[in-house]
Amino acid sequence: MSVFNNNVVEKSMEDFSRILDAAYKNATVNYTKVATIMSSGTKISNYLWLGSMPKVREWIGNRVINNLSARGYAIENKKFELTVNLKRDTFEDDTVGTYAPIIASIGERFKRHPDKLVFELLGDGFTKRCYDDEMFFSDNHIIEADKSKKVQSNKGTRKLSAESYNQARCQMMLIVDGEGESLGVFPNLLVVPPQLEATAKMILEAETINGTTNINRNTSELLVVPELAKYPQQWYLLDTNNTIKPLIFQERKKMEIVSVTSPTSEYVFKYDEFLYGARARYTAGYGLWQYAYGSTGKQA
Repeated sequence: MSVFNNNVVEKSMEDFSRILDAAYKNATVNYTKVATIMSSGTKISNYLWLGSMPKVREWIGNRVINNLSARGYAIENKKFELTVNLKRDTFEDDTVGTYAPIIASIGERFKRHPDKLVFELLGDGFTKRCYDDEMFFSDNHIIEADKSKKVQSNKGTRKLSAESYNQARCQMMLIVDGEGESLGVFPNLLVVPPQLEATAKMILEAETINGTTNINRNTSELLVVPELAKYPQQWYLLDTNNTIKPLIFQERKKMEIVSVTSPTSEYVFKYDEFLYGARARYTAGYGLWQYAYGSTGKQA
């Protein structure tokens, strides 16, 4: 009677972990360019300071205490997993190396999954609310601490063009705080879906347009995001120069590897296969609308 050598499985799992880790580390992402990375220690994290952007003032008289809890914005973490089954026969037949590509893809997909969350949130910004209970892209953002209840807009409707791009830049730089002073917004990143890549490159990279000097050349960096393909007309202009970015990526639990490999486990006994995968807990949310402009692109 032969006995299954589980040492082969254990050694393979160690190799898989190295393969997955390497793939995870080498995968490139874009969400870090537009989102502030926040660590979370609970199921739900509350951001009481959003909307409070105190400024430096000359100290005359008593200190002015800035209230950082005027509004609350809660972001609840979500749990994600990716699991594959590994046939026991492949370990017995010493063909386990054929699993290396799929193991590597687990690391790559987990590394890039935040891109999907963050950029889908950006694309949904016309229909989802941020900390001030308005849509992230809205014409009705009330100026904090302004008793007149004046509103500001970070929303447009025009198709991407040199003219609409200039209008967006100007609109962003005119954003003020509750005392009517400039926030110093300076957009530096144009984000588009693949369908608008050629138009965006013409605006930002061409030396001349229609025989005249392109005054917009190099005024922003260009970021083409495949995850935005389902929003083919929308485009976004962001200011990512600050510590607080337009979006938030909230991390509760980093990716960890999990497996079921014991020959005596109920699952292995029943299905004659092992399980290997990863899990993590994180989510995405909106940061400061002041640093983002979005256009639906529906009007000429």
